[in-house]
Amino acid sequence: MKEKNQKAPTDLLKRIVSELERAKKPAGFCTQGSFDFDGVQISIKGVGRLRPPFRVADARILSQVAVQAPYGKKTETLVDTNVRDTLEIRADIVTYSEQLHEEMKGVLANIATQLHLDHDRLECELYKLLIYTKGGFFLPHRDSEKKPGMVATLIVVLPSKFNGGDLLVQHDGRFSRFAFDAARSQTKAEYVAFFADCQHEVKKVTSGIRLCLAYNLMLKPKSKSVETKGNKKSDARLRQAIEGWIAKRAEKPMVFALEHLYTSDGLVPSLLKGADSQLFAELVSVAEDVQCKLHFGQVSRHLCQYADDGSFQYGRRGRRRPSVDYSELNIGEVYDDEIVIDGWKDSHGKSIRLPSLACDEQQLISITPVEKWVPTEQDYEGYTGNAGNTLDRWYHKSAIALWPSSQQFNIIAQMGIKYAIEQFLKLVAKREKLKGEKRESTTAECIQLAGAILQRWPDRTYVDPSLDDKESLHAKFAEAVPTLENLELIGGFLRTVAQRDRHLTLIQFIQIALKVKGGDAIFPLLKDLLDYEQPPNEYGIVFHEGLAERDALWLCKLTQSKVFGKTTEVATLIDIAIYKTRALLVKLEKKDYRSRSGPLTSAWLQLIRACIHNGDEKRLQNLLGLSSEFPQSFDLRAVQVPAAIKLKAWSAKADAERSEAFVDWTEAIRKQLERDTEIKPQLPTDQARRAVTDCKCEYCDLLSQFLRDPQQSQIEIKAAERDRRHLEHILQSKRLDVTSKQVRMGNRYALQFTKTTDSYHRELKRYEADLKLITSLKAT
Repeated sequence: MKEKNQKAPTDLLKRIVSELERAKKPAGFCTQGSFDFDGVQISIKGVGRLRPPFRVADARILSQVAVQAPYGKKTETLVDTNVRDTLEIRADIVTYSEQLHEEMKGVLANIATQLHLDHDRLECELYKLLIYTKGGFFLPHRDSEKKPGMVATLIVVLPSKFNGGDLLVQHDGRFSRFAFDAARSQTKAEYVAFFADCQHEVKKVTSGIRLCLAYNLMLKPKSKSVETKGNKKSDARLRQAIEGWIAKRAEKPMVFALEHLYTSDGLVPSLLKGADSQLFAELVSVAEDVQCKLHFGQVSRHLCQYADDGSFQYGRRGRRRPSVDYSELNIGEVYDDEIVIDGWKDSHGKSIRLPSLACDEQQLISITPVEKWVPTEQDYEGYTGNAGNTLDRWYHKSAIALWPSSQQFNIIAQMGIKYAIEQFLKLVAKREKLKGEKRESTTAECIQLAGAILQRWPDRTYVDPSLDDKESLHAKFAEAVPTLENLELIGGFLRTVAQRDRHLTLIQFIQIALKVKGGDAIFPLLKDLLDYEQPPNEYGIVFHEGLAERDALWLCKLTQSKVFGKTTEVATLIDIAIYKTRALLVKLEKKDYRSRSGPLTSAWLQLIRACIHNGDEKRLQNLLGLSSEFPQSFDLRAVQVPAAIKLKAWSAKADAERSEAFVDWTEAIRKQLERDTEIKPQLPTDQARRAVTDCKCEYCDLLSQFLRDPQQSQIEIKAAERDRRHLEHILQSKRLDVTSKQVRMGNRYALQFTKTTDSYHRELKRYEADLKLITSLKAT
């Protein structure tokens, strides 16, 4: 079954990719051409007029106004001739003859055709005049978008004599190299245009001078009358393939990877490049036909895998790790593969505030197979002796996400429970202001979103209950759900929290639910909530059994409200709570290893209050009787006395009637304490001490004789290290009135034991504490 589930998405992906490839028109990432340069003149302010072909001597003239070209590194602009050794001249001091202006019109027309750009909107602007002399180069880099609407870079290499200086352009695993032979002919100018996200480099010039004009290629904004909606009929086969996905994986968005990587400003319909523009047009049409929402986003993927370069067995400590040839690594097991989409925009390219959305590899739809994506960054941690042998790779792609409008609320829930609850609360607040059909429609949306949230409710079974603040989003969600007055949703909420959220406060939820739906409708749901038993894990261990304190709290509150109108229904709920409490106590008393539940004192206390409120003497007596039936769980001083004091203070404050069972229980506790304090502990009159060791070894025998001796206060016992540790363990575990320290006796070690009066002081302290407890119990 598992193999079929994995295969289905793969088949869907293949079908959609196949239809995209069929509908796609060829589109390149760069283009080249040449034009005659005879008669073209270039003038530079401060230098004068230059005529082609250009010579090395021209470089000396140009250097009068040129500066060392910088490069960009993230947000910085740096000058480093180890990265870029180029001179540049500002565009504002460069002018050229009208002939070149005319030639550029033809160049732009050709570029628009080859790169599938809108000819009417494509324009160029001179950016810099670049000068590469002998030794000049520029390491691999990408151009930033220097102007609004910039989509590409145009390089026009002017006629001159030079060698080297080849331009290498790479994109998405494809590669082009340009040697500019036409420019070297010294009669023609040669140009190359490439999209701004393409990585490119200029190889070192080995001789001569290489002059080029660098242009920014931009697309003018579209006319406002042009809509982003599809204005053509959708491709039938592509539509059918996408409908197949929706039929089987509607809750999973389709993420179409674009061929080019866009900045936030560039990721808009009007600036999409080549095949990306075609893809957008196709998807807009399909989205309209199959009622899907379309968004732009940025995909980030971090992939961590085992990797081995085969050298760890031969490495030597202290040697610097050589540079890594990533293509030679043997790749193995995947340790982590995290894919998220963020940087959201709507179908018009307008930024919208949405959280990141996690997705899996099987949601990524790409003509270039995902496994062949080129990483934007990678890091190999070789063998270090302690860890390593991992390859981390980061991938970034711009994308178009598509999901059915009917799944909008499921997608919101996938974006995180916090965001989903915030949207739910806003929708509920909006509903309160509406009337009639609009209110009914919004109510249906609220119920649908709440259901999607419950499907993805986090497992909060193990959270610290103190963290569940009443003002938390989870609590606010719980209070809002019953206001929708939908019994099915109320039941679904209670089932969800029973299974995944043991600590969420339910008092407000239940009070509102009872008010809007009545006791007859809510009682069966509360019974199911209390009846629920947490299943054991794969090892048969149950971490949370018995009555949750949260449930004891609302049950106690329920006995005060009288909302059911019948105490018998409340009594039924109390019976379930007592049964669960007793069942857990049996396990705790037997020290059942399969139970990992904590103490239930607080829940027990709340149940006692519930019985007192409900006037139920029989069940109260049953509850109080658990304290004597399970003494290990209800220590007299640690549990029973504090509980009795709290209940006495509470009953006085709440004006609750004093029940006979409660009075008898507190009286029994007081009498037990009085019996324990009949005789005040006395300081020992001799050196005899309690000698319970439960061990018959010769060393414990010597220790026992010493403890029973009424005269001897100190002794040394020679023993090996193992036996000395054994004796010290006996002292600690049995809390004997003796201290020990290691001493040297000749060539051996011994333990020196000295008697104390610790037991007396402990008993005296407890005696004095018991007297205070008796006083507290007597107080009214």
